[in-house]
Amino acid sequence: MKIQDIAFLLGLETSQSSPNVSKNSKGNMRAKKVNTLSELSASTVSKIPKFFLNIIYAEMVWPEKMKSWASDVKNVTVEGNKYDWFYKPEFSPSRNQYEVRCIDSTHLLTRTRTKSCKGGLENLNNNGWMKVARSGKTLLTPVMIQEIVDPMSASMAITHFSEQVESVMRLNGDIASADLCRDVRMWWQAEDEPGISSAKRHNMRMNLRTRLLNHVKFNEFPPPTMYIWGWPCQLWEAIISSIDAKAWLYYFCHGGTYNVRAFSSMIGETFFSELTMNDRRGQGTVSCQEFGQFIGNTIEQVQIRLDPERTFSYRTKRATVYNLVDDTDSVDQMESIQDHSRNSLDEIPTNITFRDHHFDTQLRKRVCGKRKEGTVLTERNSLQKGSLGVRWEKARCDQSKILPTVKMGLL
Repeated sequence: MKIQDIAFLLGLETSQSSPNVSKNSKGNMRAKKVNTLSELSASTVSKIPKFFLNIIYAEMVWPEKMKSWASDVKNVTVEGNKYDWFYKPEFSPSRNQYEVRCIDSTHLLTRTRTKSCKGGLENLNNNGWMKVARSGKTLLTPVMIQEIVDPMSASMAITHFSEQVESVMRLNGDIASADLCRDVRMWWQAEDEPGISSAKRHNMRMNLRTRLLNHVKFNEFPPPTMYIWGWPCQLWEAIISSIDAKAWLYYFCHGGTYNVRAFSSMIGETFFSELTMNDRRGQGTVSCQEFGQFIGNTIEQVQIRLDPERTFSYRTKRATVYNLVDDTDSVDQMESIQDHSRNSLDEIPTNITFRDHHFDTQLRKRVCGKRKEGTVLTERNSLQKGSLGVRWEKARCDQSKILPTVKMGLL
């Protein structure tokens, strides 16, 4: 940006006036030097705080930058309807394809619950949840809010945003907190529950997306930094990007559909947690040779479990999560999905259409496991979850608690 452009924005005159004339001590006429427009502009701009200069510059470059960013996705519709995209997939030159990325929904849910317990989401404190917890009408207890018990637990977060909590909030008159509770719960149900059509899942996500986008205006400067209406900026962006990414996947996936639970990092996390449990050395890591053996065993078990012609029950875990179903069309449906031509991964689509996966059908809904809501038992003699034995607490070697000065014997 040139200094003349800033001067033009500030309303400076662009035409130079006639030179001033002054007299010396002898009465001779002498022309007074006139500063150039560049010098006048620099002198004026130097007096303006940088805060306002940044705003002026941002307002100048914003329309062109926005036009360049939205050129690829401006006309991409969802089911034929206009859609204002916040996130667009990243193009990988090495693979020559667009790739969709987002943060796992379970982590987003637990982070939302943590911030809600501390107070601050949309400038709403946790008083609404504390009233519900003290009433004793739900599984929510005060210690779950005050101490944020088990912050990484999805079941605890489900209890925090449950329908029962919302109902009691409305009875207490905390309508704003109840609406927030409803939108977060509907978004999570779209990410986790089976038996919901793909179009309905998208609509259930849109309530939370609309709520988040209503708190910011992108063409106003300076933009928000750490927090957007109480939402941490990273969490705010991650939730909206996740919702948009789930819409993009209906085009970039094989056959135009996918299982919403499959697009998650929990699979990899669970796999490596299993490796930690099966590590014979007990160090939580495996060697290259052991890793290959685990991968081979996993592939073999998956092939046997997904074999449509097997006539026997094959269990890979001690506890059965899903009931066995004799009549199911999941295999046939997946074969029909693979028969469709694959969408081009190196082009942005013009329209995204939804197609139900077997996970979205009513048949899948009747074999879902019941997700338990987490709570903290308040009885005096109740089971204390997470407690360790005396030998683990007192006799186990843990050098991380020893100060370096003590290890080195320094006074």
